[in-house]
Amino acid sequence: MDDLIALVWIERVKTALVALGVAGEFLGGWIAGPIQKRVDDIRNSELALLQRETAEARLRQTQAELQLAELKKRQEPRGIVGNIILPILKNAPPGRAIMEYQEGGPEIYLFAVSLWQTLTKAGWKIPEPIGVPSIVKNRGAALAEITFTARRIDDMNDPSTSMGALWKALYAAGYKMGGFANNALPDDTLRILIGPKL
Repeated sequence: MDDLIALVWIERVKTALVALGVAGEFLGGWIAGPIQKRVDDIRNSELALLQRETAEARLRQTQAELQLAELKKRQEPRGIVGNIILPILKNAPPGRAIMEYQEGGPEIYLFAVSLWQTLTKAGWKIPEPIGVPSIVKNRGAALAEITFTARRIDDMNDPSTSMGALWKALYAAGYKMGGFANNALPDDTLRILIGPKL
């Protein structure tokens, strides 16, 4: 019988240990629950912070890439977009012009020659471009990529005139331009000053 009693006691101890284990598990869960919640909340807030910082860094990267692309575009030499300019010029009679370019950079000269060749192709009466300093008495300054001066600048608004067609064509090609009146010029002559790329 001693073995039978021992087995009963072993069963009781096992049951007590199981009950104690369940109680310990419950007690441990009850105590650890709030602690685990605080740990999870800290992890979630850190994760949210990292996600926000990552999103902000990606936004800054995208903005920097756009600025770099714009800077690269500004550094590229200008060219004449003949397929845009020539068809517009064909809608008006060819004009007469004097072209000058601001000395000091090969890009300005090459752009002036390219525009001169395009205008010559369109039938304009225009001698080869002449280099001038940045500011010339009675001529103004290179305040834009392309500056027009004429006795009357009203014609710039009329695309049926040679000056208006040229203004429209260059505007369509995306150049930054300016214009002002100069009474010293003949009625039928446009002065074109090519300045640096802006």
